[in-house]
Amino acid sequence: MLDFKELEAFVWAVRLGSFRKAAMRLHLTQPSISERISRLESSVGEVLLERSARPIQPTALGQADPAHHARTRVLRPRRASSAAA
Repeated sequence: MLDFKELEAFVWAVRLGSFRKAAMRLHLTQPSISERISRLESSVGEVLLERSARPIQPTALGQADPAHHARTRVLRPRRASSAAA
């Protein structure tokens, strides 16, 4: 399930180019930002950020719409099970 706070952390990390700056902007700790983005990536099933680059950069999927991708991955199994029934 997607969480607004995970998406918010992702957006600010990309906009500001670092987890530290996103944490400052959102009044959180850097590990909190990292955890939220990790949960988002788990929901999507893909890596969304290139962490080795400075400033951090979104991957191709991260540049697209990670929220849409996560929704389609969540809904896909339901449709497959509905078709089998």
